[in-house]
Amino acid sequence: MAFVGGLFFTLVYGSYSLAVAYDYSHAQASTIAMNMLVLLEVYYLFFSRNLYGSTLTRQTFVATPALWVTVLLVMSCQLFITYVPLLQTAFGTATIGWMEWGLILFAGALAYLIMSIKRHIDER
Repeated sequence: MAFVGGLFFTLVYGSYSLAVAYDYSHAQASTIAMNMLVLLEVYYLFFSRNLYGSTLTRQTFVATPALWVTVLLVMSCQLFITYVPLLQTAFGTATIGWMEWGLILFAGALAYLIMSIKRHIDER
């Protein structure tokens, strides 16, 4: 658990710090970090579906339709918070572009890979 927490902290704080270093506004950097955290949690949700062995199985992704409904609901809320002006004002967020979403998705996939490698090593 500490490993995953440390990995998530590194990626979320790293994305925020990188955005600030590249002169993004505080609101944009916070939005990137917030979306990074939520997406990492979604990746972790799928990763946690199997306690042992590979998580990249058909069963992981089709076993629970309610899981997909929940993921779609969470991601819809994230998009609303990120792009609806009223919610941007309420939550202090700002619009981010495709490049930022690409970074977030890449980091999530990287975290999934790292967690899978660690699981494989721990099972040996």
